[in-house]
Amino acid sequence: MNPIAALAYRGRISWFGNAGRDTDRPNIWPLMEKNGQLNVLFLAMEQSRNPDRTYELIAGIIQRVGAGELRGVVDDQVFALADAGEAHRYAETGKAFGRIIIVPSS
Repeated sequence: MNPIAALAYRGRISWFGNAGRDTDRPNIWPLMEKNGQLNVLFLAMEQSRNPDRTYELIAGIIQRVGAGELRGVVDDQVFALADAGEAHRYAETGKAFGRIIIVPSS
């Protein structure tokens, strides 16, 4: 779904990284027609330029997850450690939704 199409007038989109690895650049004209805002954070860039701030940001997110304020999204596929290569191939397809779990072999 196109997030700009779903945006309300004067709405805001927060774009965090590029986990989906989408190579298409967004057409921002529809955002301009809605007087919308686009806020972005590319964590790798922030980490290279301001590692202390990045550490604080990640620590805060972990604390909020621990407190139950935020919930991580986990893909419904689980892979055995012996199938780690398959798990990585699956991740690279872009079909995973959230994190992929790899469990130790028993």
